[in-house]
Amino acid sequence: MKLQLTNKIIYPNFYRMFIRTKFVILSLIFILFISVLSVYSDNTGQILILNSYHQTYEWTNKITSSAIATINDEYPDIEFQIEYMDTKKIQTNEYYALLLNTYKLKYNKTNFNLVLTNDDNALQFMLKYGRDLFPGVPVVFCGVNSFNVSMLAGHSEYTGVLEDISVKETLDTALQLFPDTEYVYAVCDNSFSSRSNKERVKKLEKLYNTKVNFFYSKTNSFAGIISDLKKLPKNGIVLYLGFVMDKDGNQYNIQDTLEKVSNASDSPVFSFWDFTLGHGIVGGLLISGTSQGQKAGEIVNKILSGVDPKDIPIVTKSPNRYMFDKKMMDKFNIKEGDLPAGSIVINKPHSFYTENRKIVIVVFGIFVLMGLLILFLLQNIYQRKKAQKDLFSRNHLIDSIISSPPDMNIWSVDRNYRYTFFNNTHKIGMKRVWGADIEIGHSVLDYLDTDYRPSVKKRYQRALNGENFLVVTKLKRQDGLFDYYDNYSSPIFNEKNEIIGLTVFAINITKRKMVEERIKDSLKEKEILLKEIHHRVKNNLQIVSSLLNLQLSKINDSHDKDMFIESMNRINSIALIHELLYISEDLNSIDMESYFSDLVYNIYNTIGDMGKRVNVIFHVENILLNITVAVPLGIISNEIITNSFKHAFAGIESPEIIITMKRKDNDSLYLKIEDNGRGFDPSYDKENPGTLGFELVNALIQQLDASYKINVKSSGLEFLFHIPYGDY
Repeated sequence: MKLQLTNKIIYPNFYRMFIRTKFVILSLIFILFISVLSVYSDNTGQILILNSYHQTYEWTNKITSSAIATINDEYPDIEFQIEYMDTKKIQTNEYYALLLNTYKLKYNKTNFNLVLTNDDNALQFMLKYGRDLFPGVPVVFCGVNSFNVSMLAGHSEYTGVLEDISVKETLDTALQLFPDTEYVYAVCDNSFSSRSNKERVKKLEKLYNTKVNFFYSKTNSFAGIISDLKKLPKNGIVLYLGFVMDKDGNQYNIQDTLEKVSNASDSPVFSFWDFTLGHGIVGGLLISGTSQGQKAGEIVNKILSGVDPKDIPIVTKSPNRYMFDKKMMDKFNIKEGDLPAGSIVINKPHSFYTENRKIVIVVFGIFVLMGLLILFLLQNIYQRKKAQKDLFSRNHLIDSIISSPPDMNIWSVDRNYRYTFFNNTHKIGMKRVWGADIEIGHSVLDYLDTDYRPSVKKRYQRALNGENFLVVTKLKRQDGLFDYYDNYSSPIFNEKNEIIGLTVFAINITKRKMVEERIKDSLKEKEILLKEIHHRVKNNLQIVSSLLNLQLSKINDSHDKDMFIESMNRINSIALIHELLYISEDLNSIDMESYFSDLVYNIYNTIGDMGKRVNVIFHVENILLNITVAVPLGIISNEIITNSFKHAFAGIESPEIIITMKRKDNDSLYLKIEDNGRGFDPSYDKENPGTLGFELVNALIQQLDASYKINVKSSGLEFLFHIPYGDY
């Protein structure tokens, strides 16, 4: 009874689980089916390939097959409709009208995504009838010889690849391979393409007139051409331009006619198309139907992906390749080394390797893999042994390097501040400063005083947040002395670029600090001494000035008095500089703005009451000069300002002096001192003044390697100085 009851309980649960699983599986299959349908529906479509010629024409087949292969690489479910217009046989208007009606009837209900045309006739047909047949459908053309941009006027939905035979390149190659060539015989018929190719050759004749003569088949009878070829001498080249139809309308297969031409001629045959290769030609720079189809297919894929045809440029350079036939090369004794670089050679003799290439490659690959595996295992064993030895040596070296510097403390901690590494120097330092015997796995904070822990924790947290930084710390040792350290802290990252801890490099800089303090004290003593020197020089200069002033009171002659006053002002101008240096915090530079203000004040007090107030205006930038420049510049300024005060303002109601000093560019100073006085006396020779003041000015200008000029204004004088500006 219990067993039966148990079965009744289990069965419904199992049944429900089975139903649910089945439902889930069916749902997934349904979703997958819908997804597959949507993928296929997105990639399906139809393309019409319109060929100018017949189905057995090798050129047509190469373009068609390579275009389809290229398109199928990206759009495997595209459907193709292929039409062959067969216009090598017939090209009448009635025939084109018949094709138009046939395609209308055949594709009246078909919506093509795109039309791909092959060769000129198919393109011309679409340009004339395309909008009537397939309105709004993009067209990609290829294999087109006769092209002009004007052909596509009003057809923005057209783009494609042009075909262009390489006449000159092929002729040049032929003449290089056969330098004794005396003539070129061109085989051609009266078809449009053959006539077009003939004209291309004729245009190039003048380039070769001095070397070879050109002849063209003069009969439309193929038998007549074969007869002519058999009569031609050997020192020539045959150029095959195509023969598909004679004068009676009989059609010929290109490969057949070409093989007959090659057999009839004792001279090498060259041509321009890859489908002629292997049928009697030596080779040339050949148009490749495969390359044409590939390029056209790539353009089709772009349009199918959504690119507007008008945004896709026409490929104007035909993708031609140098190609040659080994059988014909051997016939005419041509070596592969004589061919242009990158040439393709067909019909090479097959070696054992060539015939069994896949097997040879597979067997060779197996042996190579086995050899590589053995080498890898041997190398791995050697590397492991070497790595173990190197690791031991490196660890020993690292331990020696880390432990050797007596002043370099190195340690690392994890995110919980627990030691993961420390060198012996740090262990000794912790004992000396904190009296602690540190151990790996213990928190560094536990060894510190409680009042010092917050600052350490704060620094560590900066590194754990990803910061690299340097701080200087001062620690009191157990013996009461202080140690100074440069602490470089940086985070430690794991392989996932996560911060797992930090490293500290602490350099004991106590000795350096002591030296720095001694240097500071020494510099301070020298600074005080230098200030005292400036102070004493200033006092001595003032004593000299005072002596001159005492002597001045005993002089009655006005001229002599003026000389004494000028001398006093010159001495005061120098003393003022020493005074400014004495009171300045920087002993190497003088503030010129303050200097000019004090200089004018001293001059004014020395000269005395003039009976009128002189307005002095300062436009002086914040310029600092050293004493070497400031002293001569101060004496020059003193001479000019003194001269203005004494001689410029007689009869002037509102006398004014303007002093301007500023930097000019980055390499010079500009100083201008001007007044609104009465200027020079008319009889005064400013070029040869003959006064001590101007002689001083000229001498000091030379000392500064400076220049100046004097401008006579309508009211007053203007002195302009240009002083080279270095590290003043």
